[in-house]
Amino acid sequence: MEFKFLLYSRALISLSSFSSSKFFKTFDKRFD
Repeated sequence: MEFKFLLYSRALISLSSFSSSKFFKTFDKRFD
């Protein structure tokens, strides 16, 4: 149970960081 939660949180963090980096890339292009 604990391992599953750790894996889930890790996936969530990587997903959020990926989406945020993608968002900032488009944000930078807009204000280039």
